[in-house]
Parts: sequence; C-alpha cells; structure tokens
Amino acid sequence: MASTKRPGAVASAERQRNCASTPPARPANSSETRLDQLLPILIGEFQANARETARVILQHYRGHDLVYLSKWYPGRDGDLLPGKNAFAVNVRHLRRLHELIGSALAKAIEIGLVDGAIDDRDRGPHDLNSTHGRAT
Repeated sequence: MASTKRPGAVASAERQRNCASTPPARPANSSETRLDQLLPILIGEFQANARETARVILQHYRGHDLVYLSKWYPGRDGDLLPGKNAFAVNVRHLRRLHELIGSALAKAIEIGLVDGAIDDRDRGPHDLNSTHGRAT
C-alpha cells in the first residue's frame, strides 16, 4: 500500500527529536529578526563598587525581550565579564519597574539615605522624565 504522507512531512517522534536542537524558523523580514540584529543594546553603566561595573542592557533571549541588570567585573585581559548574578525581566514590566525605582529613590531621600539634590548623574540619556536633548 502506498504511503499517503505529504512530501516533507515528519513523523511525530522524529519531529520532537529535531525540535530540541533546531531553533524555530522565522521569516527573514519579521520584526523579531530585526530586533535580533539591534539587540543587545547597552543602555548605561555605573561603577557599583571598587571592582564591579553595573550595566543595564536591552536583550532578546529565547523569544523574549528583556531588560537585563547585571554586575560585570574586569577579566585578566581587562575586558569586562558578566558576574554570576543578574536580574532580567520582560520589557513589558519596565514601566512598573520604573515606578518602583522612583518610589525607592523617593523613600531613600525621605529617610536620608540619598541626597535629595538631582544632578546629571541621576539622569540618563533615555530617562523617561528627562528633558535633556529635547525642546521643552
């Protein structure tokens, strides 16, 4: 009896084995492919302590757009290497994270942990509340 399988069809067990090692196919002109070409983007960094640099990075990882906060340390050759611990959250949570960090700053100012004066170190080029570089 002749097989009625479509050309190129893969049996279920074979498909499952192949999926584990093969990334999903995406159209060449998809927006996700364009994002893959743009990301990661280093948003900013600051000296966290005498040895480590803290970085904020926008990154695309396994189909998710993330904001990645991590500490980096200098390697033997002087290049920065990622530390063991990091925090990554989907970019859809950025507005809420921004609110919470703003609340943490306000509370730290209120109880005297941080000076209340705002200077350019408190604002980044992409600060949502910043008017730097824009006509007001």
